Order: sequence, then structure tokens, then C-alpha cells
Amino acid sequence: MILLYLFETYLDVRQYAVLKKRPTPPISQVVISPEKLRKSRAYSIDKSRLHFVHEFAYILVDCMILLYNILPWLWEGSGSFLVCIGLNAENEFLHSFSFLAAMTMLSQKTIWQFSTELLLGQCITWVFGALIVAAAIVLEQYGGSHWVFYLWAYSSLGSIATTILYPQFIAPIFNKFILAYMFGVRKKILVLSDTLTKQCQDTDEIVAIIAHEMGHWKLNHTVHAFVAMQVPALLQFGLFSLVWQSNALFQIFGFDTQTVVIGFYIYQHIVMPVQRLLEFFMNLLSRSSEFMADAFAKDLGYGSALQANCNQSAVNTDPWYSAYHYSHPPLAERLSALDELMKKPN
Repeated sequence: MILLYLFETYLDVRQYAVLKKRPTPPISQVVISPEKLRKSRAYSIDKSRLHFVHEFAYILVDCMILLYNILPWLWEGSGSFLVCIGLNAENEFLHSFSFLAAMTMLSQKTIWQFSTELLLGQCITWVFGALIVAAAIVLEQYGGSHWVFYLWAYSSLGSIATTILYPQFIAPIFNKFILAYMFGVRKKILVLSDTLTKQCQDTDEIVAIIAHEMGHWKLNHTVHAFVAMQVPALLQFGLFSLVWQSNALFQIFGFDTQTVVIGFYIYQHIVMPVQRLLEFFMNLLSRSSEFMADAFAKDLGYGSALQANCNQSAVNTDPWYSAYHYSHPPLAERLSALDELMKKPN
């Protein structure tokens, strides 16, 4: 964990140096006014400074949680709470859900800092987490030696269901939809945020964004991404299986019992570097998809309009930092790629 923190801090320092010293790429100045560039740079520098503090506090707290056996104490405390309210702490379902609720509360400073929307989002996240843990417990008890493989299949089906249900039932809870475009035999919804449309100068720029998003649909990027995710997902569940089979790991982390939910938390800590590596490769796939969607919009005749509305949040970026963190190409890279495409005949 500390080595990973040091590596990511090194990347953050590189990015901070770029923000402080490197001039804005000339091609970015074509679509962004000098005043907006100045504000964007100042905002990025302030955000970077806050990030240093946040990450240091995070690794410090995480190390203290491990060194002082906070997780085993929380597990015992959640069981004692069940006994106090007259429930059976030996029931793995109840004990696991009580532990999840305690972990959720521990991860937030105070519940009063929540808006109603954020609190509702936390509740929905907890419900989905509880469903996964409940399924894992059932599969562990009745699935035999291959229960981790069954858990992967369940999580994959859950991912598909979430993709279908989110725009229909979950997203409307948090957002007000004024207009949605539907096309095809199955209903497709294309959502444009109001903040995005407000920055557009004319209708062509809005249509250019729609063309880009339709490129993702036409080129089946969602399907490709889902299929590609199954390889790292299988690897992760395989690693979790190894964690589950090691009684010594549970004892090293201070637990005298071996349950599914505890196994998940131990797994998250010890395979974090592997997770970061998998995220890096998924970012490469995502960035490739963005370039392809840009090319699709250009072929429809909206290359110039799209150049005026590329994501302007990442103007000055260190190449190492960008490759490691960003799922979308930085502004200068997208503009350069579009510029090259615009020079080629259709």
C-alpha cells in the first residue's frame, strides 16, 4: 500500500510540475480563451494541492486501520450490536450486513454532511453491496469448490442488469430528464448534461457531441468494454479464491473467523496493485474508443464542431500521469488526432 502510494504521489508531483511550469499546448489555445485557460490552470493547481493532502490523510488512516486492528474490532462490535438488539450474531447474513453498515458509517466523517441526494446514493450503493455479499454467502455455503466461479457469473449478470436498470429507474432519482432520444428496436437513451449543452456555441456543436456518442453505440464500444472486463474480472475472482483458501491471511489481519465479507476486505487491501494495473489497461481501451468515436463524428462532417467541444478539463498533462489515470485522452491529444483526421479526405 505504501509503495503504491509513493508511486502515485510521484506521478502527482510530475503532474503538479507540469501545471506550474509547462506552457499550454498551442493547439489547445485554438478552442479555449486565454482567460478560461488561466482559470482552468489555477483550478487544477489548487485541486492538485488538495489532492496531496487528501491522499496523505487517506494512506495514514488506512495504515492505522490495519496496524491497530480496527477491522477486527469493528467486526466484533457489529456482532455485539446485534446481540444488544436481540438478534443472532452467529448468523453470517446478519453479522455481515451489520459490518457493512458500520464500514459505511466509518468511511464518512459525519452523516450530517450528507445532502439528501448523497445519502440516497449511499443507501443504493449499500443495497447493491448487500445483494452481492448475500449471494456470495449463499454460494460459499452451497456452491462447493467452484463457488467463486459462480460468484463471477452472478456479478457479470448483475453488471448487465445494472446497465439496463440504471437509466430506466436509478438515474431519474438523481436527475431531471427534460428530453431523451430513443431509437432502434430496443430503447436507447442518449443523455446530454445541461452543463455541457450550455457551453456549446451553436446547434452544430451539440449535434457533434451526439455524433460522438452515437459513434460509441454504432461501434459497439459498450459490448467490447464489457467483454474486455471479463478477463480482469476472472483474474480478480481467481485471486480472491486464493485469499479465501488462506486461513493464515485472516489471522495476519487480526481475524479469528473466516467469512465472505471479511475476505472481500482483505482481498481489497492485498491486491490493490493488481487492481491498478488492470485499470491501466482498461483506460487504454477506453482512450482508443474515444479516438474512434471522434473519427466517427468527423466522418459525419462534425470534426470542426467537435474540436470546439472536446473535454477541456485536462489541458496540461504529464504523459505518465495521463496514461495512468485518464480513461479519456487529454485535450491536446484529442485535438491533434482530430486535426490529423481533418487533413485526410473522406
